[in-house]
Amino acid sequence: MDVAFTATNVAIDPEGATVEAALTSNGEWSVDTYPEWLTISPTSGKGDATLTLTAPANNGEETRSGEVRVKTKDNTATLTVTQEPREKNSISVSPIDKNVDFEGGMFEIEVTANCEWTVTTAVDWISYEPTSGMGNGTVVVTVEPMMGDFAQREAHLFFNGSESELVSVHVTQYAQLIIPINISPELMSFDYTGGERTLSVD
Repeated sequence: MDVAFTATNVAIDPEGATVEAALTSNGEWSVDTYPEWLTISPTSGKGDATLTLTAPANNGEETRSGEVRVKTKDNTATLTVTQEPREKNSISVSPIDKNVDFEGGMFEIEVTANCEWTVTTAVDWISYEPTSGMGNGTVVVTVEPMMGDFAQREAHLFFNGSESELVSVHVTQYAQLIIPINISPELMSFDYTGGERTLSVD
């Protein structure tokens, strides 16, 4: 009894998929062997048939490959199944450091990603829009003016991509530069005729 696949090779999407493989036969047949990461239906029959092959996403680092072997009483048909590894989710941002003066202001962060992402921060003096996205995008950041006696303040904007490493932007805001001066003397007196006095400033 004869048996054969109409194609000898089939590739399955890295993200996982179901594909069909056509089988021709003039007798009874059964699936003898197949890779453990593959699900096959049906596994036996008589005459021509279409096999359904299902594989989950390949989360490994390398392409995986295996053989599906179908046997009859007299012959064997072999189908080679391959699946490349799925692309890993990734995200990067630019710039990764930003300095802002005491007056505050706005700046943009360019996001390069192949997945969904969200933005978070632990401070209330920084706001941003949008707060999430998909793929490449631009986030507009607003830093409020600095109020109070701070030498500087710092914060991080965290970009979290699904199934990817957390990346961040470091923001530093510097206080207004105040230069102290000394005046001497602090008090001057003049009589009714007026006059000149020397004031020392340093």
